[in-house]
Amino acid sequence: MKSHNNERNQIDVVAALIFDSCGNVLICKRPAYDKHFPDLWEFPGGKIESGETHVQCLMREISEELEIEIMVNEKFLFSIASMENSDIALHTYSCCFLSGVLNLNAHTDFKWVAKSELLLYRFPPADIPVVNKLIEEQC
Repeated sequence: MKSHNNERNQIDVVAALIFDSCGNVLICKRPAYDKHFPDLWEFPGGKIESGETHVQCLMREISEELEIEIMVNEKFLFSIASMENSDIALHTYSCCFLSGVLNLNAHTDFKWVAKSELLLYRFPPADIPVVNKLIEEQC
């Protein structure tokens, strides 16, 4: 029989809210074969590695996943979402697109969307507070 461990693991993740010159935000679609949240849209980013700052992680993840360069601005929102055995601690930062041609290395699609269009897409639980705050800010 499987033993139950009451200790929850916290996974620290950073995500980039990358805005274009028109104020649209970049969202990326997770692959259908993804273990967690297949086919959902997300703000690009990833897990923070040991000894890495949030900014270093964002720069690395965006370079690896999308092959573009960004400028990381201020922290936008911190949210936590519970999964089966762990909590996702999501640190979201407002960013600007600097250069490069977007190439999908970890996602199946991407879109630049207006904040008002975000509710048309399905996001993982940790991203929902970010979506809600982005929509609130446009009013």
